[in-house]
Amino acid sequence: MLLEGRGYDALFLVTIGGLGVMFLTIISLPFLFFFLPSLYFTTRPVIHMILIFVVLWMVYTEKKRLTALFLFILSGLFGFITLSSFPSSITIFPALTGLFGISTLVTSIVHRTKIPTQKVANEVHADWLKGSLTGWIAGLFSGLLPGLGSSQTGVLAAQMLKTKMKEFLIALGGINTANIFFTFLLFYFTGKIRSGAIWAISQITDELTLNDVYMLVIVAIFTSLISAVLTIKIGKYFLRKMKIIDYTKFASFIIISLIFLVILFSGFVGLLIAITGTFLGLFTIYSGVRRTHLMGFLVLPTILYFSGLNPILINILWS
Repeated sequence: MLLEGRGYDALFLVTIGGLGVMFLTIISLPFLFFFLPSLYFTTRPVIHMILIFVVLWMVYTEKKRLTALFLFILSGLFGFITLSSFPSSITIFPALTGLFGISTLVTSIVHRTKIPTQKVANEVHADWLKGSLTGWIAGLFSGLLPGLGSSQTGVLAAQMLKTKMKEFLIALGGINTANIFFTFLLFYFTGKIRSGAIWAISQITDELTLNDVYMLVIVAIFTSLISAVLTIKIGKYFLRKMKIIDYTKFASFIIISLIFLVILFSGFVGLLIAITGTFLGLFTIYSGVRRTHLMGFLVLPTILYFSGLNPILINILWS
């Protein structure tokens, strides 16, 4: 949509989607308090089976199914080997940076992407309720199922509910909002950490009280409202100025910055991981399948862990 001059429409849909899902989540809080713990403990023994179903569904919905399956397995083995060989603190950041960040920027530079003048619409029409409901369901999946990203759960929920592109963007805007609520409640009920934000909270306190939950919900409401207004206002300004940006130089600067950060936080081992991830990402882009299959980097090791096959495969690889 940005390349079609409709970047503001996309920004507006994603931002309002976050607000819509936030309100849906707050309305459903009594339901979540009652059912979320039992839902988690019911699905935990079969998490690997659910993840396998999600992967097979994602592959089935591709036109190039064998290519998609191959890329999932390849990225999964990449994740399994790196995560088994090095601490996750020095592998996840460079791997995801290469798989999704640098590879996309390199493609933009190769194709000499140019940003056209952006049109700011007075009104954006979409099915807000359907999009928000899709984001809510996808956020619940993402919170319950480790290893799945927002894009995978978003695609899955969108296909189940047959949402159109605008509703899908609304859902994407809401998935991360809902995911924060769900992962926070899971941490409160089970002590399980499902996101970086919850990990940061866990460094402050080992146990949450009900008052903490109420306080964070109130904070989430205010921050969502404030950030939505700021995003729309500031985003509109930057979209108008985008045509003066040399996108090739801008993308090159971001790539250099990412490489510097990878070396700073993960050393040259991280750089090697990022380069490997970049080639995998480029192969995926040019093969014409969705890049969500690259989340096999996290999903396949998660499947192996919950299925109990993790130590067996480690012994096979290192024997």
